[in-house]
Formats: sequence, C-alpha cells, structure tokens
Amino acid sequence: MIIWKCHGHVQLEGPEQDGYEHLEVLGSILVCMTDKADGSPDISHPVNTIEEFRSVARSHLGSHSLVYAAEIDCIDPNSRGNNKYVELKTSRIIETGQQYENFCKFKLMKWWAQSYLIGITRIVCGFRDDKGVVVKLQDYPVKDLPERAVSAFRKNAWKPAVCFNFLDYFLNFVKSNIKEDNPRCVYLFSWQPGGHVACERRGEDREFLFLPDWFINWNAWDQS
Repeated sequence: MIIWKCHGHVQLEGPEQDGYEHLEVLGSILVCMTDKADGSPDISHPVNTIEEFRSVARSHLGSHSLVYAAEIDCIDPNSRGNNKYVELKTSRIIETGQQYENFCKFKLMKWWAQSYLIGITRIVCGFRDDKGVVVKLQDYPVKDLPERAVSAFRKNAWKPAVCFNFLDYFLNFVKSNIKEDNPRCVYLFSWQPGGHVACERRGEDREFLFLPDWFINWNAWDQS
C-alpha cells in the first residue's frame, strides 16, 4: 500500500495485484451481460475493463474522518431501501468442503469489507467453471456474510469488530508515521499475517510517484 500526505490530507492507494487481469475481464463480462433485467446483452462492442461508475462516500471511524470511492456495478430499481447498489462478483464453482471453507474464510471477508463500507447490501455472485462460463447465480445479503463464516469455522471465523479494530489501529499508525506534508514523499506500508505493520519512507521515489502537477496545485486544496 502506498500512502502520501498532500495539503494536510493523508491519502491511500491500494496495491496492484499481478495475475488478476484475466479474472477481472471475466467479472467485467458478467457486468456487461447483466446490463438490463429483462434485456439482451450488447455484444457489439468489446468489454471495457477501464470504464466504470464510482460512488464517493464520507464516514467516520473513531477519531478518523474518511473519504473513499468505490466502483458500483449496478442498481436494483425494485429495492425498497435508500441504497439500491448491488455488487456483482464471479467465483469458481465450489465442489468440495475445503473449497467452501476457503470461500467463507477469504473471499467472503473481502466481499463484506468492500461492500459494507460503501453501503452495498446485496451481492450477486456468478459461479463459473474452468472455461469461464457462469453456470449458477446466487444472492448474498451482505449482513449475512459474517454468519456464513461463523457457520463454517465456528470459533475461528473472521469477525467484523476485529476488522474494524485493525483498520482503526492501522489508521492511527499511519498518522503517527506520516509527518511531512509533501505529496512527492511516498511511504510504503506492508503487513504479513501474524506480524506487525511496517512503514518505510521512500522519499521521492519515482517508482511510486504518479500525482500530476495539476492535482498537487489544485486550488481546491486551499479551500479545504
């Protein structure tokens, strides 16, 4: 994770994951194929994995004021709640008990964290075979994901409170380490399960510098 401080605001950029390009394309295809509830998919244009719609949210966690954006796949026009966002996911079909345990332990936790923070209440997963063909659709209410983990792992299940406590600890750790208000000074944070969060000041390392001058000099910073 790359973090920098610009005009008093600490900003976080998630790590890139190598080898996931093919899976991202499969997910994008599912989004295109489910464009309309009762319509036919538009296959006249190639799948665009860059084009997306994002929703920006503001929230608080303890003493932290957070602003973050999330990609939104679609909405459910028939939803009765205020938030009509629906997340679309793809995953390989589950064939064994061990695969189901891994699904609940790793994938559901990531899905919950991603969806809960932006207020998404429903996930639709397309389970695919090894050829990438979706053979089954299943609904997952986001509020039920922790209970699924508990049913699969009992005492060793992941817990939302533990996730939030770690986030609070990490944000405090970030604030305590980043003192220099310099958008060209980059800090690299890393963590391994069971270990401590490590912070490395990389300075003006060109490998991680990507903020354009117009963003750094944007007059909106003077009004914040």
